[in-house]
Amino acid sequence: MTRHYDHAIRTAIARAAHDGLVNPNDVRPLIPAWVLPKQIGLTYRRLRQDGVLVEFDHVRSTDTAGRNVGKMVPRYRLTRPVPIGEPDAPPPLPVTRPRRPQESGPCAGCQAEIIRYGEQGRTLCTWCAS
Repeated sequence: MTRHYDHAIRTAIARAAHDGLVNPNDVRPLIPAWVLPKQIGLTYRRLRQDGVLVEFDHVRSTDTAGRNVGKMVPRYRLTRPVPIGEPDAPPPLPVTRPRRPQESGPCAGCQAEIIRYGEQGRTLCTWCAS
């Protein structure tokens, strides 16, 4: 059984494989935006531990979102097809959090500059809010 994020990452890896080689630069655009970055590394590690992926050589990263452009990242060789399985849950719905408008003015506690909202709509600085 695989979780929805693991299923999505494994599917992306399988789709990006060309001639048995998996380049992370080709996998990255195929991974859905709702997948957490830490889950990507976890899935790669599991596949390496299971012997599905073996480090082949290194290529330069094109990951601008993770600020890894130009760093060397491993390119992998598949030893067998990627076991994808069926997800045990549907993909999560995108989380949208309402943003509060920026507010300027003094802190309700110490009259310092407002940094974030406090409880019950009171504007508090970081010091007074904690």
